[in-house]
Amino acid sequence: MSAALARHSPSHRPRRGGSRIAPRERVRLPLPLVVGLAALVLSVVVLAFAVGLRLLGVGVSGPVPVAVAAERGEAGAARAGGAGTPGAAAAQGAATATATPGATGSRAASAADTRARQLVTAWDARRAVAWAASDPLTLRRLYERGSSAGRADVAMLRAWQDRGLRVADLDTRVLAVESLVDRPRLVRVRVTDQLAGGTVERVRTGAATGQTLPGDEPTTRVLVLVRQTRGWVVREVRRAS
Repeated sequence: MSAALARHSPSHRPRRGGSRIAPRERVRLPLPLVVGLAALVLSVVVLAFAVGLRLLGVGVSGPVPVAVAAERGEAGAARAGGAGTPGAAAAQGAATATATPGATGSRAASAADTRARQLVTAWDARRAVAWAASDPLTLRRLYERGSSAGRADVAMLRAWQDRGLRVADLDTRVLAVESLVDRPRLVRVRVTDQLAGGTVERVRTGAATGQTLPGDEPTTRVLVLVRQTRGWVVREVRRAS
């Protein structure tokens, strides 16, 4: 009886009108495909945002520095047209204009040094003549009036005179000259010279004594020469610092 009741219970009774309809199942996409679609959508959004910024004139990076832009422009012009392009010609002209003052200054300095060397060499030759003649008056006239260097030089010549001697063939070698001031009537120059020697003679007879002046070490001095009616004379002599 229990089995019959079980067969006739409501849960086992078939529906009228046909069989039971099965519920619909959800379509599930593979996980890799979902991730790929999401990445594609994100890329499209980012691209659209970047294009919008460009159209609005907003750059992603900062502005290019002016110097870098100029270098890029010159490099591009050189690649496009070589040295004959207007940009290359302008750059070459600017470089020439920049280098010209330095070259002109070097030539001017060289000319001033040459002039100073000539003045010093000529003055040394005149001094050698005065010493060979044992002539203090001529030697004094090689210096400006009141020059302490002139007084010392004349005093030294007179000391030789007092012994009846003079120095001939006085050889002063100019090793280096640097013009410090170059004016039409005044020259200030740094001179490195060396006494190479000389012969000692008797004043009265001119006979050689067999003695010679030994050479000394090079000495650097600063000389100031001024131009007077009798020529260039020494105003000042001092040791270079």
